[in-house]
Amino acid sequence: MGDHDHPTHGGDGSLESGSPTIDRLFPLDSVDWAERVMAAMADDPECGRLGEYELLEEIGRGGQGEVYKALQPRTGRVVALKRIAGIGLAPSETLRNLFAREVEALIRLSHPNVVGVYAAEVIDGHTLLVMEYVDGVPIDQWADECWSADEDALRRVLEAFACVCDGVMHAHARGVIHRDIKPGNVLVDATGTPKVLDFGIAKIIDEHHPEATVSGFLGTPGYAAPERARSGAVRTDTRSDVYSMGVLLFRMLTGREAFEGKERASSESGMRIPAPSRYRTLPRECDWIVETATREEPDRRYQTVEALRADIRALLRGDAVAAAPASATYRFKKAVSRYRYAVAGSGVVFASLVIATIVSVASAERARDALRESESNRLALELALENERSALEASHASEERALLEAARQQQISRLMRKVLGGSAQIVSARPNITVREALDRAVAEEFTDPERRSRNLDPLVEATLREAIADTYLGIGLHEQGVMHMRIAAELFRETRGIESDEYLAALNLLGSTLRAQGRLAEAETVLRETVDALRVRGASHVISLANALSSLGVSLRRQGKLDEALETYLESLALYDASQGPEGESSARLRLNIAIVLSHLGEHEEAIALLRRTLVDFERLNPEGSLDLCNGTNALGNMLWEIGEREEGEKLIRRSIELFKALYGGPAAATAWCMTTLAARLGGDGRNEEAIELGVEAMSIHDALSNHTSGAALQCRAHLAGYYRVAGRLSEAETVAGWALERELPRIAESSMLLRELGEIYVATERFEDAERVFLLAWEMLVDDLPVTVRLRESLAKRLSEFYEDNYGSTDASEHWRGIATGAVHMNQ
Repeated sequence: MGDHDHPTHGGDGSLESGSPTIDRLFPLDSVDWAERVMAAMADDPECGRLGEYELLEEIGRGGQGEVYKALQPRTGRVVALKRIAGIGLAPSETLRNLFAREVEALIRLSHPNVVGVYAAEVIDGHTLLVMEYVDGVPIDQWADECWSADEDALRRVLEAFACVCDGVMHAHARGVIHRDIKPGNVLVDATGTPKVLDFGIAKIIDEHHPEATVSGFLGTPGYAAPERARSGAVRTDTRSDVYSMGVLLFRMLTGREAFEGKERASSESGMRIPAPSRYRTLPRECDWIVETATREEPDRRYQTVEALRADIRALLRGDAVAAAPASATYRFKKAVSRYRYAVAGSGVVFASLVIATIVSVASAERARDALRESESNRLALELALENERSALEASHASEERALLEAARQQQISRLMRKVLGGSAQIVSARPNITVREALDRAVAEEFTDPERRSRNLDPLVEATLREAIADTYLGIGLHEQGVMHMRIAAELFRETRGIESDEYLAALNLLGSTLRAQGRLAEAETVLRETVDALRVRGASHVISLANALSSLGVSLRRQGKLDEALETYLESLALYDASQGPEGESSARLRLNIAIVLSHLGEHEEAIALLRRTLVDFERLNPEGSLDLCNGTNALGNMLWEIGEREEGEKLIRRSIELFKALYGGPAAATAWCMTTLAARLGGDGRNEEAIELGVEAMSIHDALSNHTSGAALQCRAHLAGYYRVAGRLSEAETVAGWALERELPRIAESSMLLRELGEIYVATERFEDAERVFLLAWEMLVDDLPVTVRLRESLAKRLSEFYEDNYGSTDASEHWRGIATGAVHMNQ
């Protein structure tokens, strides 16, 4: 933080007005500033209750605030509540929006090695983050226990560190930098799985509440990168996390802190971290990796956490590491180690030759035999040396590939910082700009035509960059842009890595799943079938990936009405999950939910309901604190019961699923809105129109909060709500809700047609027949695919147009025309 950012002081030590920091954090012209200051001065919550949460115990306290283990009564879920010190001061509206945006980025993180953030709340003046509760120990304590009790400690420690890298890489790919990696922010649970917590918290406090520390810098001395500690430092990037990861690795390997006493005061001192091998017998690669990760100059470190992780994995495999000094001897020895038995054999042969020659002096015949044996052994030795030369050449080739990969990683890191970091800078500079606008601008600066491949970038670099961009677009709900970039990424991975590469298959699978979620089911089916075929070739080593792809393909088939194929695909996926993970696993339970839904669609209601009841018991056993599967399963069972006439129990279960979704997400979520929409439709169909309107309004407000206006679910919700208003005779409100469609560019999907048709019915009800005809025809233009739901809508709309022309215009020709189209749609549907 530069000098101009520090608060100024009066002669008596008080803060003077006019300071930019004071004006920014304490806008004294605001009428509520006194109340906000009083709220910020509220005492720390004691164990008892805080809002709806029952505080069980304080489990942590530090410069960023306190952490409590708490119980959420609605769900019975145990969570961790982190009170962020000072943010209860509630700064200006702009900073509150920036804070909310930072938290939203954290909520989108979802990875086995990252502690999840559920929501942010302000209760009684305390700003809280609601997080996943992890019953674990700090990773330094865990590592110390490994070294004291396990002969295989080095492997376990390195494996755990590689998992930490995985979690940090996941966050970096989504534009989130940790800024405070240290042992206390990595917990290892009872299964040995490390989980990184407090992602981005330092940034929230550092940028939105910089007076939280005397220096204006919030981090952990001894673990923070030098550039983080210096005044006037450049903007922090992912390489600062690389430095902290290097210090963490030193601590895990040695059981000691890298800096002791005064040295811990600041990493700015430029002192080098000692070699880990000084304190414990370790491979020298450990020294090189730590040294490379913790170099003072960011440009000389590993440029990404992925590159650091690659060296850890190479060390575990026994391969050469990229951090090694340029040494032919090192590469030669690594290569020879792969052929140690052949080389050892040649040494034995040569020693035998010498002994045999000495002994054979007593006998010429034995000498001649020895010479013949000598020639044979010489040839064997030459062969062994040739093998060594081949190994060395392979090592050179491997090194060249590693150097190329390192260059690519540097280019990827630069572009990621430019594009994703650039979009963040745009958002920070212009708080009112949307994330989409910022990302669009940053992408446009890098790609002249984003829909076409770059002529300037290395293909693999472009593939990796586009994959990250696609993931970011998908994370904020912009599926169209995400699909475009993911398609190009998949093509480039196929060309550079091959059709059996992990990168290509992962991109292909994500593309198929995204197309499916977008409703482009035929395209999704094609992509997912290609994924399945490629994974079948890979064999047993990719059985879980194959099961996942089959499951996703089954969903696409089911939504297209291909129920028999969907059931067959689900059953194959279930068999793979059962064989690899056991029938009691979470994946198998999720497959049984999908199978129950297909059975219900096939008319096998009793079998479907019985299967789903058993599956819900499994979901509760697997995740007592609640899960997305439990929410979906409860909703599905409620709808099945409604369908067979058991409406009272069905309605109770659907309402329960809505509450479960609210508790799970802790804020607005599309899944919650979808459940409300389906229940509202059922209530409206039963004549309970006012209840349907109430649910529809709440669901629509969720879609508006998510800026998810043109998704299929949001459009269907809007169409239904307009219909409830129309049936209730509230035509002005109905037209306001549905007329919105004429102000937007709608996607050509079935839900757009439903909304426009409802607007047409409103115009008919108000006798504006020309307007009605126009929007009915617009609704017809939206029905472009041949999915079962589209065919049914096409048939229904054609019949309605036939009636419309006959009733309002007396036009027999037009009426017959549309009646003929409706008849054709009926045949197609059959």
